[in-house]
Amino acid sequence: MKRTCTKKPDEIGTVYLCCFSEPYKHARHYLGFTAGTLAKRIERHRAGNGARLMAVIKAAGIHASRQTTLAAGYANVGRQPKG
Repeated sequence: MKRTCTKKPDEIGTVYLCCFSEPYKHARHYLGFTAGTLAKRIERHRAGNGARLMAVIKAAGIHASRQTTLAAGYANVGRQPKG
């Protein structure tokens, strides 16, 4: 199933970081955004219906825990260059 992003780059919501209990290939973290409630977004991840990476680590038996929550941020924060 192809997923499409419905976020607007200038939309403000909650930015959160999930840390994995062990690496999955190169990934050790997931930086996420929700314009809705964080609890509902985390539940979607846990059910395997959130971001593709979160569904893959769930299938691999890797635990993800939310480590940091920023009260407000922009939807395009995950698209910024790493430095």
